[in-house]
Amino acid sequence: MERKERDLQELQDKLILIYKYVSQEKMYEKFFFKDLKHQRPYRYRNEMIEELINMDDSLEFLKTCILEVEELKKENHKDEISFIDILDKQDTSSLRAKYGLDKFKDIQDLDLTELLKYF
Repeated sequence: MERKERDLQELQDKLILIYKYVSQEKMYEKFFFKDLKHQRPYRYRNEMIEELINMDDSLEFLKTCILEVEELKKENHKDEISFIDILDKQDTSSLRAKYGLDKFKDIQDLDLTELLKYF
């Protein structure tokens, strides 16, 4: 696998982890803070995660990013793949283990800056 393919796969893996984390946190906030007039009483360690959770359309944004990376990976292939298929083929536990994340909340420690510089 050449470097670009590895980088694209790593970027997509990390975006999937972030998507699942943000989705979970948004559901958590909706359930616990929906009727409260104030915001959650804590902040996230990662500024990007904080911004994504505060964005109204962050899940759609992340979904678009994941699909765009998939298109870059499959530029030589004509197969169509759905977003659900992409998520289903990636196991969160194995992705966390792959990137050395002990707990789900450790996703906040993922570093995308080096990968994004490449693109």
